[in-house]
Amino acid sequence: MASKVSQVELPDEDDDMYSYFNKSISAVQEHADHFEQVYARPALRTSQAFFDEHPIAATFIAIFLFLSVVPVTMFLGLSLFAVASFTFVALTSTVILSAIVVLSLLSLLILTLLITFASSAFLTISGISIYSFASLLNLLRIYGSSGVSLWMDQMSELIFGAFPVPPQINTNDERPLSPDEQDEARWSDVQDGTDPHDLDSGAEHEGLATPSSIHEPSFKDNGDSR
Repeated sequence: MASKVSQVELPDEDDDMYSYFNKSISAVQEHADHFEQVYARPALRTSQAFFDEHPIAATFIAIFLFLSVVPVTMFLGLSLFAVASFTFVALTSTVILSAIVVLSLLSLLILTLLITFASSAFLTISGISIYSFASLLNLLRIYGSSGVSLWMDQMSELIFGAFPVPPQINTNDERPLSPDEQDEARWSDVQDGTDPHDLDSGAEHEGLATPSSIHEPSFKDNGDSR
């Protein structure tokens, strides 16, 4: 079946190519005839008439044109070559000079940035040194020899305090107890035999309120006042 289809399609393709070839030939012939009718034959008739009227001048012009073909061709070729060469050289020189200028400016920029970085580091270190020395003298004047430790703490806080401290993650997933829950836990421990003073000391260490620290009204004082 495929062979039959190809056999059917091939003649159509050949006909299309043949018709396209004929159209191309016809177009070329039309242009050639137009050039012959409009330009070639009138030029030949004019040349023939000019040669009949002025044979010597026509001969001179013909020889001159024949001998001028080579110089004119060389002139055109050399001119185009010179234009192309100078254009290529100009573009290449422009690219090379531009690259040299850009690299020079880039080197100057890098050098300037390095000098700026060094100057900034020097000024920063100098300022910190002056401040730390003045702080040390001030602390020594106020606190005496114990001002050295205070100065070291102050400097460590100044230098390392700016760095963020990573948050401490509670691995036990325990939340802080509320005051009511702490009271319940404390009294349950009392019933179990645990000393509540230990719990109070732990709560006070954590900064939480304890039953002993809560102010209770003194009825005895009220009675005495009465």
